Amino acid sequence: MHWEIDQNRVAARTRYLQSVRRSVAAALNIARGRAGYVGLLALSTGFTPAFAQDATNADSPQLEVVTVSATRRDTSLLETPMAISAVTEGSLVSSGVTNMQDISVLVPTMRIEGGRDGGGRMTMRGIRAPGGEATVGLYYGDVPMFGPSDTSQTSGSFTQEANLFDVQRIEALRGPQGTLYGSSSMGGAVRVLFNQASTTKTEGVADGSVSTIRGGDFSTWIKGAYNLPLIDDVLGVRVAAWKEDRGGYVDDAWSDRTTGTPEAVSRVVKNKENINTGSIVGGRVMLTWTPADFVSWHGMGMYQKSERVNGNWDTTYPSGEPLAGQPTPGDFKIYAPVIAQSEDDLELFSSDLQFKTTLFDVNWASSYYKWERTTASDFTYTYQRSERSASLCRQWLATGRGALVDSPPPPAASVPACTPAQLDEYTNYSRTMLQPAALVKPNWVRTFVNELRIASNGNGPVDWLVGAYREERKDHVDSTIGQAIYDDGLIDDLSTFPVYWYRFIDGETEQTAFFGDLTWKVGSLLPALDGLSLNYGLRRFDFTKSTAGGVLMNGWGDGNFVQDPLVSSAEVSSKGWLYKYNISYDFPTGPYMIYATASKGFRAGGVNVIPNIPLQFTTYQPDWVWNYEIGGKASWFGGAVTVDASIYQVDWENTQTTLRTPNNCCAYIGNAGTAQVQGTEIEMTYRAFSGLQLITGISYNWKSELTEDQRLPDIPATTTQGLSGDRLPYVPKLNASFSIDYQHALPGDMTGLVRINYSYTGASMTQLRPFPADLQTNEIGDFSQVNLRLGVERGGWTSYLFVNNVLDSVGVIDAATNRTATAIYTDRRVVTQTPREIGLNIRKAF
Repeated sequence: MHWEIDQNRVAARTRYLQSVRRSVAAALNIARGRAGYVGLLALSTGFTPAFAQDATNADSPQLEVVTVSATRRDTSLLETPMAISAVTEGSLVSSGVTNMQDISVLVPTMRIEGGRDGGGRMTMRGIRAPGGEATVGLYYGDVPMFGPSDTSQTSGSFTQEANLFDVQRIEALRGPQGTLYGSSSMGGAVRVLFNQASTTKTEGVADGSVSTIRGGDFSTWIKGAYNLPLIDDVLGVRVAAWKEDRGGYVDDAWSDRTTGTPEAVSRVVKNKENINTGSIVGGRVMLTWTPADFVSWHGMGMYQKSERVNGNWDTTYPSGEPLAGQPTPGDFKIYAPVIAQSEDDLELFSSDLQFKTTLFDVNWASSYYKWERTTASDFTYTYQRSERSASLCRQWLATGRGALVDSPPPPAASVPACTPAQLDEYTNYSRTMLQPAALVKPNWVRTFVNELRIASNGNGPVDWLVGAYREERKDHVDSTIGQAIYDDGLIDDLSTFPVYWYRFIDGETEQTAFFGDLTWKVGSLLPALDGLSLNYGLRRFDFTKSTAGGVLMNGWGDGNFVQDPLVSSAEVSSKGWLYKYNISYDFPTGPYMIYATASKGFRAGGVNVIPNIPLQFTTYQPDWVWNYEIGGKASWFGGAVTVDASIYQVDWENTQTTLRTPNNCCAYIGNAGTAQVQGTEIEMTYRAFSGLQLITGISYNWKSELTEDQRLPDIPATTTQGLSGDRLPYVPKLNASFSIDYQHALPGDMTGLVRINYSYTGASMTQLRPFPADLQTNEIGDFSQVNLRLGVERGGWTSYLFVNNVLDSVGVIDAATNRTATAIYTDRRVVTQTPREIGLNIRKAF
């Protein structure tokens, strides 16, 4: 092949590389010195002069123009004055994305806990809380997805994981989005936009995959979508369906227990292989109706059912078990009598009606969904800790040696102390009648949401939008404990689980909000300031949550008894204002923009139901963030190179934190302290020549910590309460990603495809206080992952050979321990990257 060298172009590229080096150096200097926002302004404006002369070069390779609707109107990604990442359908397909965890690899500022099991808490810009509602809003189209509440009011710990097949694009909005997106978007918002039904095109796609995990089972999926116009230009339907089976690689290595009395034998058989399997099946129907040019309607119905067994495993054996040897990292073995598992069902229906007039557009978005979730986890070690308890032995004797009770036993002081023989009898009872124990929590949420928006549609000097929002939400959770008498450590039917301790919590949430957004293009009045825009957003919200609950069945083993009345209720409400101020400037000399934003976000409060003596209802209030941000966007070589950079400070007030009852039974939420996050984000896309695209993203939080001690009213200070300067848990300083996407023509009308994704997750801690102040603290993160996909495309057929986790890394995504001051029951139970996975993916578009 003959290459012609353009000396002018070489010189331009040289100047470009020098400019990039200067820009990166400036960004690092800002980060090291915490110089503030002026540095980024210089960095952003410094992009402009080096390549303005090449911006219209006809030979420059062009990047795809991505349109987003994050501002509730369609705008180009580079012209949107906010920090936003957009992943298009082409990138989703070429990267093999199937769930939200895969997206977090492509968006470096976003993190989802839980690994391949999915469903964990989502974090952006370091705004991460252990409990309460979500800090990052998740939207399926215009549908806000609120998770079902747990007994500790941790609805934000569940992220809905709809299969990401037949998706048009995903938008990740970084920073508080309170004025347009309301509660639970204080760290950002993620919008999943599915492909709508077309009224003009008949098309479809079929997708199949098979893969194998090192040391584990095979995984498969089969997916398909088909679009059919029912009435040309008037009515169309699009149907998508999927079925995915995920193979396991973690082995259950629990051995029958032989310590203690001869009767103390586990009811669970040991050595079941590859337990952490998963299955997902679902479908989606999209309808589009356009009876006239000025009106259109989009409807969606979606159903998905998933079943998963958790993929956590033990790096050391449980304390006190007579097992030879020690496991080593990579063994992927768990030593648990009861295996954690979950079931998840989602039914969702949405409607989006649009009217267009000569002056404004009207959108009415309405949705209803029912989301049911059941989880099961091992509770054996809780009972194991108390099986030699003298006080519980007294209570056990006083109430008839283990009879189920609906009121507390007599005070321990009024009951004679157990003799050694009686204590042995109680220990044997605990081991044979209570252990192995499982904690099973069926919960659900039903949500009905309506939002009305009216927005200007012209090109005048002012863009405006007003709207109203109404949310009605009901949720319920049962918390049950019982003995797991099964053969393989898995509970066969979570809905018919036998229990000897039971409590419930019902919640009802109502929220009303009114909002507006106004953008003034200053140049329309002052031509000398052409390109300058001022934006103001406002939201008024009124939020009420009522909670009822109680304990209906008292059990044995942890001393968790309550007094009458067993059922009670309480209510909390809050109202307030959210604001957003934004100023942006589009340079007239080329596609360059700078902007500054100050925005406020909040998360709703709620009511704790604590099964203490007596039953307690304590409220917690909303927490708030103010985000201050300066950013810049630039494009060179006619769009061949784009850069999106921002620097920010987030002040977090009245932070919601998770506490535990004195008997360590149950978690609840309180407000304490303030925190602050300072960081920067940079995303760059570079197409060196036609067919080759490089994308890199960096998120660096040099500060993410408490700025005052956690002190709660009426709660004694403990060593686990955070102190000023403690770094926020699960927030690494550095996240980074890099991808190469290359396409090249091959003989026979074929196209060769190469996709390489690299990601790095920095180190962080799982608790505020370091070990040993908090015995549950673990270090996680500090790992990389490389994924490779090689493909060939011809005539609508595409075949990919893929390798996920090419280097077979064993990075720790999450970790938990069960320690006390005197014993270790589980030491470092971890969730890690999935081992190397090799597979074949075949796709046919028609």
